[in-house]
Amino acid sequence: MKDPIPAVVAPSPAQLGPWAQHLLVAVDVRADAELREALTYRALSLAARLGASFTLCYVSTPPTAPIAPNLQTASYVAFQAMDAQSRASDRETLDALVRQCKAANLEGVAVTSAFEERDGSVAESIIAAAKDHGADTIVMASHCRRGLAHAFLGSVAEKVVNHASMPVLVIPPAHG
Repeated sequence: MKDPIPAVVAPSPAQLGPWAQHLLVAVDVRADAELREALTYRALSLAARLGASFTLCYVSTPPTAPIAPNLQTASYVAFQAMDAQSRASDRETLDALVRQCKAANLEGVAVTSAFEERDGSVAESIIAAAKDHGADTIVMASHCRRGLAHAFLGSVAEKVVNHASMPVLVIPPAHG
């Protein structure tokens, strides 16, 4: 007869060591509101339990223009205006999430935000932002895409886990 599997005991903040003192919470402001709010509140709760601070971060990468940027056509000018409006909306959503965190924050967790505009892949940009903001842990959500959606869209969370030099906590969406 095999030995029973030992019980898993959650470590205390003191046992975690030097990591998890500053969390970079990579949030997709264009994701479903329920997903991004669940991630944000879970991260806030985790930061409170650990006595950590956190930076709520959205990474924006430049869109691919549908036409050559050196041609200042009406279509390209309209594309630029649409992109600027989209980025302004993204900033507004991030700012609203930070306000919600600060309003719900009963433990006094230091909450900051970062709207990062970077070239490169989203995964690489999240990792670079974590380093730039002095984070020692990345917290992010997974959309849990499967099949063709995963094959075509890839998994940002998977790429961050595979390439980050720091711990990454991936929170799945709540399935009711």
